[in-house]
Amino acid sequence: MKLDAELARRAIETRLAVPLGLSIEEAALAATRILTHTMIQAIEVNSVRKGYDPREFALVAFGGAGPLFACDIARELSIPVVVVPLAPGLTSAIGLLTADVSYDFSTTQLQNLSRPDLTRLAAAVAGLEARALRQLEDDGIAREGMALMRYAECRYAGQGYELRAAAASGPIGTSFVEGLTAAFHAAHQREYGRHFPEKDVELVNLRVVGIGTIPELVPPPIPSGGETLAAAARAGSRRVVFEDGGKPVGLEADIYRRTALRAGNRVMGPAIVQQMDTTTVIPPGVVATVDRHGNLVVRL
Repeated sequence: MKLDAELARRAIETRLAVPLGLSIEEAALAATRILTHTMIQAIEVNSVRKGYDPREFALVAFGGAGPLFACDIARELSIPVVVVPLAPGLTSAIGLLTADVSYDFSTTQLQNLSRPDLTRLAAAVAGLEARALRQLEDDGIAREGMALMRYAECRYAGQGYELRAAAASGPIGTSFVEGLTAAFHAAHQREYGRHFPEKDVELVNLRVVGIGTIPELVPPPIPSGGETLAAAARAGSRRVVFEDGGKPVGLEADIYRRTALRAGNRVMGPAIVQQMDTTTVIPPGVVATVDRHGNLVVRL
């Protein structure tokens, strides 16, 4: 599908800029600011609001649109590094092709973990594990490539919902139940910021996940090119509007071909890096480097 920049400008002008008394650039930046803020809130739900400091992490930009907004999002959250993989728009597809085979088997086991029926518990786990192994064998997975993971869905007595907690391998005994109880308390603390060690814990469902491991995908290193970009990497330049102090500022940005970048290359912002599956925006005053696997590493 060929994009039509003029139609896009006309839509912003008639639907947003004129009614709001803004320029086209101001209206467009306001729209992207709202969109960026929505993504920032989604990241905060899984970081700041759970006690994680974004300044201690890198932001991985994946999906067709992720690299367009990643640097702006990282700046707002004070994330120091943005990593743009070699093929961001194919991340989900690559994950699907390289993910381990996995089967989830479950059974209901309503028990108070303060007074567990260990015999019934052991029989249930053994039955689930046998089903998982049979399924993996039917798929042609070698025994050395199989793994079994145990989980349990638990709740505090009186709660109307459950949380999944990891369960230990090995014999089903007192230490297994104690470990499961501790794991549920920890899961509740992570999810809700509190736990209640004095309350009874109820087991609701047992789960066994049978995993058949797939060989790891090892990305090949790309050719080295040093800091200076090859002439073939540059695809020209164009005026690009960035936000500076809340106002639109038009700057001449270099355009680069992602496929022509080499390990060690440095891309100075403002710049646009184009490829088949995405577009990466590198803001003014920011430098991106290419690592040995072709990832763009942007340090803010």
